[in-house]
Amino acid sequence: MKKLFPSIWERYFYKQFFRMFFLFLFCFYGLYILVDYASHTGTFNHHQIQMKWIEVARYYFYIFASRAEILFPLTLLVAFVHTVCSLNVRHELVAFLAGGISLKQLIRPF
Repeated sequence: MKKLFPSIWERYFYKQFFRMFFLFLFCFYGLYILVDYASHTGTFNHHQIQMKWIEVARYYFYIFASRAEILFPLTLLVAFVHTVCSLNVRHELVAFLAGGISLKQLIRPF
């Protein structure tokens, strides 16, 4: 049976990538929620509307589903660039290349 992540360095790449992916995803969407909620709270008070937190959470969950087609590609790009740049800054890519791992094999996890 073949493992999904056969080597330690591939698991390390995936861990770094997904950590940055979810960090940027939550930061981008959290900033969107903050700006959107701040711009709409004035209209709720003006119309005497009382909103429960569960309704607000459900609303932003549905908005997330509609904004996912924009958020995911942007977050994937930023996470990929950040991961590769951080590996380059710490000279880990050079160490892998000097260790005999080809560039094609290094980029395979991404």
